[in-house]
Amino acid sequence: MLLKYCREMQERFRDLSENDNNQKLLFVTEEDIKGIPCFQNESLIAIKAPHGTTLEVPDPDEDFDYRQRRYGIFLRSTMANLRRNLKR
Repeated sequence: MLLKYCREMQERFRDLSENDNNQKLLFVTEEDIKGIPCFQNESLIAIKAPHGTTLEVPDPDEDFDYRQRRYGIFLRSTMANLRRNLKR
C-alpha cells in the first residue's frame, strides 16, 4: 500500500514538474524551508544540478580518521563529476 502511494506521488510530481506552465512556480525559498520547525536555526545548502544527478553526504562520524571530523558532499552526473570536502 505504501509503495503504491509513493508511486502515485512520484507520478503526480512528475506531471507537475514537466508541465511548462508550472516551471516558473517550482521553487522554494530559504524562508519556506526555515519556516519548517525542524529546519529552524540550521544551515541550508542549495544545489542546482542537471537531471539525473545524485547527491551523497557521508556520515562524518564513520570516517577512519577520528582525529579530525570531515564533511563531504558528492555529486555524480553523466555530465560532470564534482567532489568537495568541507572541514569543520
